[in-house]
Amino acid sequence: MRTRATKQQIAVTIGLLIAIAAAGFWWWPHIRWSYMLSRNNIKIAPVKVVEMPPAKPVAGWYTCRAGAVTFQLPPAMAEEAERTVSATPQALTLTTATHELTVLVSTEVAPNYQPFLEQLAATMHFSPIQFIAESFRTGTDDFRWTMSRTELYRYQMLLNLSSVYPHENVVAVETTSDAAKEGNLVRHDSGSQAMFEWRLKSGKTAGFLRFRAIQGELNVDDVRAACQSVTCDETKLGPALSKRQLAVLADTLEITPN
Repeated sequence: MRTRATKQQIAVTIGLLIAIAAAGFWWWPHIRWSYMLSRNNIKIAPVKVVEMPPAKPVAGWYTCRAGAVTFQLPPAMAEEAERTVSATPQALTLTTATHELTVLVSTEVAPNYQPFLEQLAATMHFSPIQFIAESFRTGTDDFRWTMSRTELYRYQMLLNLSSVYPHENVVAVETTSDAAKEGNLVRHDSGSQAMFEWRLKSGKTAGFLRFRAIQGELNVDDVRAACQSVTCDETKLGPALSKRQLAVLADTLEITPN
């Protein structure tokens, strides 16, 4: 004959079921996230993020002005480069036999416009550049079951940004900041490619310099010097340029010796 459960046994069983249900509710986002990573075999390694070392002194360089943006160039790029309109929108490319530099002709951001990246970064109390750098620092192995839901959401947003800023083939990210701007230099492990993305702290504009070695590898010291030389005159910012206007700008780039 079956023995009827006592009130104490029933209470314990109900308590266990409630505890299991509560645990399932609390960890459901963790379970779903872990399952998604496992099912899709997603592995994202973190990238080393460091502060960019001060640029070494350079001599004989030239100052290049592209619209509101000014930066320094080594003599070979300044004197020998062919200047063309880039396939990248709103950008110009300077090309020599050994190197290629693409520069975005920065335009003014409307005062009432806030890109989604900036909105998302603001919710986590980051600037956009800091948000991108923190995303590079984050990998799939950083997941912890002990994360609070807030911590899990923050982790997910950082990792999701890798779809826009992929970690593959990136050897290091170097950050830099001054009174007016901040930026990230993303260096690729091939040694032949690097990308410097910068934004004004005022939020009025952003831009990039994209470096590529056609032969050999990039000179990292020269790349850093060019990145740290970037300045932007906000009074000269304007609307986006047409292809014809970009072509005129390419032909009339101001490149002068320092």
